[in-house]
Amino acid sequence: MKQLHRKLTGGPSHVETQIRCSKPISQITVFVFVSLALLGLTAWRSSSSTKVDGPRVINQTTAFQVVGADVVNNVLNLTLRNVSEKTINGYSLALNGGFIRTDFTIGVSAIAPGQIEERSFPYDSSQTPEMEIQAVVFADRSFNGSIVAAYSILHRRDGLKVQLQAIDLLLKAALESSDAKLPANLDSLLSEVDALPEGRHETRAFRTGLHDAKSDLKMMLKSLMTESSPGRNLALRQRLNEVRWQVTERAKRL
Repeated sequence: MKQLHRKLTGGPSHVETQIRCSKPISQITVFVFVSLALLGLTAWRSSSSTKVDGPRVINQTTAFQVVGADVVNNVLNLTLRNVSEKTINGYSLALNGGFIRTDFTIGVSAIAPGQIEERSFPYDSSQTPEMEIQAVVFADRSFNGSIVAAYSILHRRDGLKVQLQAIDLLLKAALESSDAKLPANLDSLLSEVDALPEGRHETRAFRTGLHDAKSDLKMMLKSLMTESSPGRNLALRQRLNEVRWQVTERAKRL
Protein backbone atom coordinates (compact mmCIF):
# COMPACT_ATOMS: atom_id res chain seq x y z
CA MET A 1 0.00 0.00 0.00
CA LYS A 2 2.89 2.38 0.78
CA GLN A 3 4.25 1.75 -2.71
CA LEU A 4 0.89 2.60 -4.23
CA HIS A 5 0.73 5.72 -2.09
CA ARG A 6 4.15 6.83 -3.32
CA LYS A 7 3.07 6.26 -6.92
CA LEU A 8 -0.14 8.19 -6.43
CA THR A 9 1.55 11.11 -4.69
CA GLY A 10 4.52 11.04 -7.04
CA GLY A 11 2.44 10.88 -10.22
CA PRO A 12 0.72 14.30 -10.16
CA SER A 13 3.98 16.13 -9.39
CA HIS A 14 5.60 14.55 -12.39
CA VAL A 15 2.62 15.45 -14.55
CA GLU A 16 2.61 19.06 -13.29
CA THR A 17 6.30 19.38 -14.21
CA GLN A 18 5.52 18.30 -17.76
CA ILE A 19 2.62 20.74 -17.93
CA ARG A 20 4.76 23.74 -17.00
CA CYS A 21 7.20 22.84 -19.76
CA SER A 22 4.45 22.47 -22.36
CA LYS A 23 2.37 25.67 -22.34
CA PRO A 24 0.28 24.90 -25.50
CA ILE A 25 -1.50 22.05 -23.70
CA SER A 26 -4.96 23.21 -22.61
CA GLN A 27 -6.38 22.82 -19.10
CA ILE A 28 -8.96 20.32 -20.40
CA THR A 29 -6.22 18.15 -21.87
CA VAL A 30 -4.33 18.28 -18.59
CA PHE A 31 -7.44 17.24 -16.63
CA VAL A 32 -8.10 14.29 -18.95
CA PHE A 33 -4.43 13.23 -18.81
CA VAL A 34 -4.32 13.26 -15.00
CA SER A 35 -7.70 11.50 -14.71
CA LEU A 36 -6.64 8.73 -17.08
CA ALA A 37 -3.38 8.29 -15.19
CA LEU A 38 -5.18 7.90 -11.88
CA LEU A 39 -7.76 5.54 -13.39
CA GLY A 40 -4.96 3.46 -14.81
CA LEU A 41 -3.35 3.13 -11.40
CA THR A 42 -6.70 2.19 -9.85
CA ALA A 43 -7.32 -0.46 -12.50
CA TRP A 44 -3.81 -1.89 -11.99
CA ARG A 45 -4.37 -2.13 -8.25
CA SER A 46 -7.75 -3.85 -8.67
CA SER A 47 -6.43 -6.42 -11.10
CA SER A 48 -3.48 -7.43 -8.88
CA SER A 49 -5.35 -7.84 -5.60
CA THR A 50 -8.80 -7.77 -4.07
CA LYS A 51 -9.09 -5.85 -0.83
CA VAL A 52 -12.06 -6.28 1.49
CA ASP A 53 -12.92 -4.97 4.92
CA GLY A 54 -10.99 -6.70 7.68
CA PRO A 55 -12.37 -8.05 10.96
CA ARG A 56 -13.24 -5.91 13.93
CA VAL A 57 -10.14 -5.89 16.13
CA ILE A 58 -10.63 -6.11 19.88
CA ASN A 59 -7.43 -5.09 21.65
CA GLN A 60 -7.25 -6.07 25.31
CA THR A 61 -3.73 -4.71 25.65
CA THR A 62 -2.24 -1.25 25.91
CA ALA A 63 1.20 -2.53 24.89
CA PHE A 64 0.21 -3.31 21.30
CA GLN A 65 -1.06 -0.63 18.94
CA VAL A 66 -2.96 -1.88 15.90
CA VAL A 67 -1.31 -0.20 12.92
CA GLY A 68 -3.30 -2.09 10.30
CA ALA A 69 -5.61 -5.07 9.77
CA ASP A 70 -6.15 -5.37 6.01
CA VAL A 71 -7.53 -8.31 4.06
CA VAL A 72 -6.15 -8.93 0.57
CA ASN A 73 -6.96 -12.06 -1.43
CA ASN A 74 -8.43 -13.83 1.62
CA VAL A 75 -5.32 -13.14 3.71
CA LEU A 76 -5.46 -11.00 6.84
CA ASN A 77 -2.34 -8.85 7.15
CA LEU A 78 -2.02 -7.72 10.75
CA THR A 79 0.47 -5.02 11.73
CA LEU A 80 1.14 -4.29 15.40
CA ARG A 81 3.49 -1.88 17.14
CA ASN A 82 4.97 -2.29 20.60
CA VAL A 83 4.13 1.04 22.24
CA SER A 84 5.25 -0.07 25.70
CA GLU A 85 8.63 0.52 27.31
CA LYS A 86 9.34 -3.20 27.64
CA THR A 87 10.43 -5.95 25.26
CA ILE A 88 7.64 -8.34 24.29
CA ASN A 89 8.66 -11.99 23.95
CA GLY A 90 5.23 -13.57 23.65
CA TYR A 91 1.62 -12.74 22.81
CA SER A 92 -1.78 -14.36 22.30
CA LEU A 93 -4.39 -13.76 19.59
CA ALA A 94 -7.86 -15.22 19.04
CA LEU A 95 -8.90 -15.77 15.40
CA ASN A 96 -10.86 -18.27 13.31
CA GLY A 97 -12.37 -19.82 16.44
CA GLY A 98 -8.97 -20.70 17.90
CA PHE A 99 -5.94 -19.25 19.66
CA ILE A 100 -2.63 -18.19 18.13
CA ARG A 101 0.11 -17.99 20.73
CA THR A 102 3.56 -16.76 19.75
CA ASP A 103 6.52 -17.46 22.02
CA PHE A 104 9.92 -15.97 21.17
CA THR A 105 11.81 -17.86 23.89
CA ILE A 106 12.56 -20.61 21.38
CA GLY A 107 15.05 -18.23 19.71
CA VAL A 108 16.68 -14.86 20.24
CA SER A 109 13.99 -12.74 18.58
CA ALA A 110 11.67 -10.41 20.47
CA ILE A 111 9.66 -7.23 19.87
CA ALA A 112 11.56 -4.25 21.25
CA PRO A 113 9.82 -0.99 22.24
CA GLY A 114 8.67 0.82 19.10
CA GLN A 115 9.23 -2.23 16.89
CA ILE A 116 6.66 -3.45 14.36
CA GLU A 117 5.30 -7.01 14.30
CA GLU A 118 3.71 -8.20 11.04
CA ARG A 119 1.69 -11.41 10.72
CA SER A 120 -0.50 -12.93 8.00
CA PHE A 121 -3.38 -15.38 8.46
CA PRO A 122 -5.96 -17.06 6.19
CA TYR A 123 -9.20 -15.11 6.40
CA ASP A 124 -12.83 -15.97 5.67
CA SER A 125 -15.09 -12.94 6.06
CA SER A 126 -18.17 -15.15 6.51
CA GLN A 127 -16.65 -16.97 9.50
CA THR A 128 -14.28 -14.41 11.03
CA PRO A 129 -16.20 -11.25 12.00
CA GLU A 130 -13.62 -10.24 14.58
CA MET A 131 -10.20 -10.99 16.02
CA GLU A 132 -8.87 -10.37 19.50
CA ILE A 133 -5.46 -9.32 20.74
CA GLN A 134 -5.62 -10.99 24.12
CA ALA A 135 -2.34 -10.46 25.93
CA VAL A 136 1.38 -9.82 25.68
CA VAL A 137 4.12 -11.23 27.91
CA PHE A 138 7.28 -9.24 28.51
CA ALA A 139 10.84 -10.50 28.84
CA ASP A 140 10.71 -9.95 32.62
CA ARG A 141 7.65 -12.30 32.82
CA SER A 142 5.23 -9.47 33.57
CA PHE A 143 2.26 -9.15 31.21
CA ASN A 144 -0.41 -6.85 29.84
CA GLY A 145 -3.95 -7.74 28.82
CA SER A 146 -6.03 -10.83 29.61
CA ILE A 147 -4.80 -12.60 32.75
CA VAL A 148 -6.09 -15.97 31.50
CA ALA A 149 -4.30 -15.67 28.15
CA ALA A 150 -1.07 -14.43 29.73
CA TYR A 151 -1.06 -17.22 32.32
CA SER A 152 -1.56 -19.74 29.55
CA ILE A 153 1.71 -18.59 27.96
CA LEU A 154 3.56 -18.43 31.28
CA HIS A 155 2.32 -21.81 32.55
CA ARG A 156 3.34 -23.49 29.30
CA ARG A 157 6.80 -21.97 29.71
CA ASP A 158 6.94 -23.32 33.26
CA GLY A 159 6.12 -26.80 31.98
CA LEU A 160 8.76 -26.49 29.27
CA LYS A 161 11.40 -25.44 31.79
CA VAL A 162 10.67 -28.26 34.23
CA GLN A 163 10.85 -30.85 31.46
CA LEU A 164 13.95 -29.36 29.84
CA GLN A 165 15.78 -29.46 33.17
CA ALA A 166 14.91 -33.15 33.54
CA ILE A 167 16.03 -33.80 29.96
CA ASP A 168 19.31 -32.02 30.61
CA LEU A 169 20.12 -34.48 33.41
CA LEU A 170 19.44 -37.43 31.10
CA LEU A 171 21.65 -35.96 28.38
CA LYS A 172 24.43 -35.32 30.88
CA ALA A 173 24.33 -38.95 32.03
CA ALA A 174 24.35 -40.24 28.46
CA LEU A 175 27.38 -38.13 27.57
CA GLU A 176 29.34 -39.65 30.44
CA SER A 177 29.48 -42.99 28.58
CA SER A 178 32.37 -43.90 26.31
CA ASP A 179 32.37 -43.16 22.58
CA ALA A 180 31.98 -46.87 21.85
CA LYS A 181 28.83 -47.16 23.98
CA LEU A 182 27.31 -43.82 23.01
CA PRO A 183 25.42 -45.01 19.86
CA ALA A 184 23.83 -47.91 21.76
CA ASN A 185 22.86 -45.58 24.60
CA LEU A 186 20.73 -43.47 22.28
CA ASP A 187 17.97 -46.10 22.40
CA SER A 188 17.88 -46.12 26.20
CA LEU A 189 18.06 -42.31 26.26
CA LEU A 190 15.04 -42.11 23.97
CA SER A 191 13.13 -44.50 26.24
CA GLU A 192 14.04 -42.48 29.32
CA VAL A 193 12.86 -39.25 27.72
CA ASP A 194 9.63 -40.93 26.63
CA ALA A 195 9.02 -42.07 30.22
CA LEU A 196 9.25 -38.57 31.67
CA PRO A 197 5.94 -37.59 33.34
CA GLU A 198 3.62 -35.05 31.76
CA GLY A 199 1.76 -34.06 34.93
CA ARG A 200 -1.70 -34.83 36.28
CA HIS A 201 -2.70 -32.02 38.61
CA GLU A 202 -1.12 -28.99 36.90
CA THR A 203 -2.87 -26.67 34.48
CA ARG A 204 -3.48 -27.70 30.90
CA ALA A 205 -0.92 -25.17 29.66
CA PHE A 206 1.69 -26.59 32.06
CA ARG A 207 1.03 -30.10 30.77
CA THR A 208 1.32 -28.82 27.22
CA GLY A 209 4.76 -27.46 28.02
CA LEU A 210 5.84 -30.81 29.49
CA HIS A 211 4.58 -32.62 26.41
CA ASP A 212 6.08 -30.19 23.89
CA ALA A 213 9.55 -30.39 25.45
CA LYS A 214 9.45 -34.18 25.28
CA SER A 215 8.21 -34.23 21.69
CA ASP A 216 10.89 -31.83 20.49
CA LEU A 217 13.71 -33.78 22.15
CA LYS A 218 12.42 -37.15 20.90
CA MET A 219 12.37 -35.82 17.35
CA MET A 220 15.95 -34.59 17.69
CA LEU A 221 17.13 -37.92 19.12
CA LYS A 222 15.43 -39.91 16.35
CA SER A 223 17.18 -37.71 13.80
CA LEU A 224 20.52 -38.42 15.50
CA MET A 225 19.81 -42.15 15.47
CA THR A 226 19.17 -42.03 11.72
CA GLU A 227 22.32 -40.02 11.09
CA SER A 228 24.44 -42.35 13.25
CA SER A 229 23.37 -45.51 11.43
CA PRO A 230 26.14 -47.83 10.13
CA GLY A 231 28.13 -46.42 7.21
CA ARG A 232 27.61 -42.79 8.18
CA ASN A 233 30.40 -40.65 9.55
CA LEU A 234 28.86 -38.70 12.41
CA ALA A 235 30.59 -37.04 15.33
CA LEU A 236 27.87 -38.28 17.67
CA ARG A 237 29.31 -36.86 20.88
CA GLN A 238 29.65 -33.42 19.32
CA ARG A 239 26.08 -33.49 18.04
CA LEU A 240 24.73 -34.69 21.37
CA ASN A 241 26.60 -31.90 23.13
CA GLU A 242 24.98 -29.45 20.70
CA VAL A 243 21.55 -30.84 21.59
CA ARG A 244 22.29 -30.44 25.29
CA TRP A 245 23.47 -26.86 24.72
CA GLN A 246 20.20 -26.05 22.94
CA VAL A 247 18.22 -27.57 25.81
CA THR A 248 20.06 -25.60 28.50
CA GLU A 249 19.90 -22.31 26.57
CA ARG A 250 16.18 -22.67 25.98
CA ALA A 251 15.61 -23.37 29.67
CA LYS A 252 17.53 -20.21 30.59
CA ARG A 253 15.27 -18.05 28.40
CA LEU A 254 12.18 -19.37 30.13
